[in-house]
Amino acid sequence: MFCPTCATPIDSQKFCPKCGSPAPVIPVLPGTAPAPTERPATVRTAGNLLFAAIALNLLGTLYAWTYVARSRFPVGSFVPSALILALWVFLILQMQQGKNWARFGVVLGIAWSAFVVLTTLRFLRYGAQFGAMGFSWVSFGMRLWAGYLLFRPESNAWFK
Repeated sequence: MFCPTCATPIDSQKFCPKCGSPAPVIPVLPGTAPAPTERPATVRTAGNLLFAAIALNLLGTLYAWTYVARSRFPVGSFVPSALILALWVFLILQMQQGKNWARFGVVLGIAWSAFVVLTTLRFLRYGAQFGAMGFSWVSFGMRLWAGYLLFRPESNAWFK
């Protein structure tokens, strides 16, 4: 910002250091507020919900491997699951740092979760226990709620 009288650069002073005239006031438009510097509670809650959803999915996976499948450890499905878990953790941590691209990555992850959960409906007619499916459905509900919280007005103002 510059002094309107003598064009001297003014940082955050109220008066020009050279000529003493008052510094121009920058108007704040109605309905706009400066971006908050600390993470809003909605983003913290969304991150906690997403981490809890991951933990619940891990419990559901262990339950399915142990009680429903009653087979040896499925190494073939473990590697992709571990990669997806690592991607979720990376996106959540980046989202909690205010990265807007990570917030949209989380939304894509929620959409993927919807696809996965809806495809589990076909297993219900084969008599699979609710325990294996219930963890996925509750986890998906938590992810949906977290996605809602990430797009609340206070969250939108914080993301860069």
